[in-house]
Amino acid sequence: MYAPGPTQEELDLLGISMEDVEDTSSTDIWPENLSAYLVFDAMRTQWRVGMAGATGLDYAALPATLDFLGIEFDEDLTRRQLFSQVRFMEYEALSLMAQQRK
Repeated sequence: MYAPGPTQEELDLLGISMEDVEDTSSTDIWPENLSAYLVFDAMRTQWRVGMAGATGLDYAALPATLDFLGIEFDEDLTRRQLFSQVRFMEYEALSLMAQQRK
């Protein structure tokens, strides 16, 4: 996932330059989180939206998404674990969207 770096104005306030800041243009994904990331990314057009913006993912689209992606479950990755991981990303995304609306 991508997290934008600080703006030049923010850097100026701190008295530092862009060279002093860690590159945030890419993020590594741990292997145990890859399936959840792929599902979350594939669900990016499945947000339910109300008057105040996004309210959550449309879980009705989840089974088809899992099928299309060919996600397989075993003792290392259960459906419950994957759903929990996707919900965690959904919560964080909703939190970020709420901050951006302020």
